Amino acid sequence: SRVRVTEGKRLTDALEQIAEQHPNVELADLLTALGSGGVTSKYLPPGTTNWEGLLFPDTYEFSDDATATQILQRMADEMSDVLDELGYERAETLRGRSAYELVTIASMVERETGAPEEERGQIARVIFNRLDEGEPLGIDATILYGLGRESGELTQSDLEADTPYNSRVRVGLPPTPIGLPSRAALQAAIDPPGGEWMYYVLVSNDPPTHLFTESYDEFLEAKDEAQANGVF
Repeated sequence: SRVRVTEGKRLTDALEQIAEQHPNVELADLLTALGSGGVTSKYLPPGTTNWEGLLFPDTYEFSDDATATQILQRMADEMSDVLDELGYERAETLRGRSAYELVTIASMVERETGAPEEERGQIARVIFNRLDEGEPLGIDATILYGLGRESGELTQSDLEADTPYNSRVRVGLPPTPIGLPSRAALQAAIDPPGGEWMYYVLVSNDPPTHLFTESYDEFLEAKDEAQANGVF
């Protein structure tokens, strides 16, 4: 049977996608398989049981009698192969961060990027620049993840919620990835373009497009204009 797992999905949603499309496995089977230690990846940090971000989103063909463990191991192996190919074994040398941290960055890039392809690299660069400056990342997708939501408006109390994923109040990366990153997002995280950008703001919905800037004033101006135009 054919199973399609979508880029950017949270792990729980991806597991639901698998269970819906495969006749032999239930969500409970998949959760048990991940929790049992039967699925392995060299990119899963020692002591971590959270598989978020470490299964590769793609379209797969599985036999109808495939087990939950077989399905998940194939997806974990696919992610390891892609990471190997992109140079994640040399993450520390290339980017000064662990492979797991780069997967976490890629997952944020996946959730935040608009339509233009080059935005992936630009968003990755903004994340690196903010980390280097010790600035909170302020990425709404991480806040939503910490609240257990995929999308929607954030209220003031949401923005102040003390979760490990609140990147407005906490400096540094969230503790885990926040979704399953695509190959393009993983590429952006390990090989971002140079640039001084510190901010980005959505300036169009059709197609979704961001303005990137190193100037806080320009960022605020663009944000006000976008809000006035009903972009968000």
